[in-house]
Amino acid sequence: MKKHMRIVVAVVTWISVIFALAGCSKFAFRDSTGKVFSRDYESLSLIADYLVSLEYDSVYIPSEYKDGEMLISATTCFIDNEDVINAIALLREAGCSVIGKNDGVVTFVYWSTSDVGKGFAYSSDGSDPQLQFRTYLEKLSKENWFYYEEDFNLWRLENQRNKGGRLGH
Repeated sequence: MKKHMRIVVAVVTWISVIFALAGCSKFAFRDSTGKVFSRDYESLSLIADYLVSLEYDSVYIPSEYKDGEMLISATTCFIDNEDVINAIALLREAGCSVIGKNDGVVTFVYWSTSDVGKGFAYSSDGSDPQLQFRTYLEKLSKENWFYYEEDFNLWRLENQRNKGGRLGH
């Protein structure tokens, strides 16, 4: 009987841990954005200002790149500002996996799967950031800053409904 009880407790504990991890990373991120944004704001702002000042429309900095590297027009280039390099390292430690710039919008991805991404966006002109699969947008307390969510599958469904089309056609 004791062995049976241990197995039940172990299974319940294991399931609880899985749900807790899923809740913390996927579902609860929106609830903690204010705290994360406040904590990381100085680094976010420094990086956004730097990327917006570059003459390039598109910049990509994934977490697997070495410190100080960024991708511009399919070419690896180097960041020439040590403060920005340090700020990127801090954000990586805080969970930011990808930093990108498209036109005047800089995005910081904090949580993602193959179809879903969540994070912060800076719009240099203050307009709502145009993100490809955006399904949720919330203006934050600092000027030109937003919390966003992208979900390809939800976006696809919403666009099919709005067009009156059928899925898969």
